[in-house]
Amino acid sequence: MKEYWIISCNVKYHDIFSHVKETDEIVFKRRVSIQNDDVVYIYVSAPYQEIRFRCHVIDNSVDRETVAEKYKYVLRSDGANFMKLKIDYEIEHGKIPLDFIRTYGIQKILTPIRMPKKLREYIIEFEKERIAQN
Repeated sequence: MKEYWIISCNVKYHDIFSHVKETDEIVFKRRVSIQNDDVVYIYVSAPYQEIRFRCHVIDNSVDRETVAEKYKYVLRSDGANFMKLKIDYEIEHGKIPLDFIRTYGIQKILTPIRMPKKLREYIIEFEKERIAQN
């Protein structure tokens, strides 16, 4: 069963906006039971503090050595595996800010979290409107 997740990207350590101009794939540390084909929303930390990207998992088991060989990353992990995400699209600035996310019971996004059902329903409606406009 497909799950929906929110993960955090700290722009102090990784300029995700420049990254997505170069490629539509990105690798993140995998800390929880995120599986292939799960949907992952990337929350971008301060100064943005909002969900900015919708992705899906294309490989949930990328080892540390592969990341070191193929990707431009400074690895500060504890030997954990990584996951490769395909970026589906960028979400417009201001559409899903932290203040809004907090109304669904999420105070901080420091580690990957399952998206609450009500927030997921809101975002799915938002996505339907986005598709209808295109």
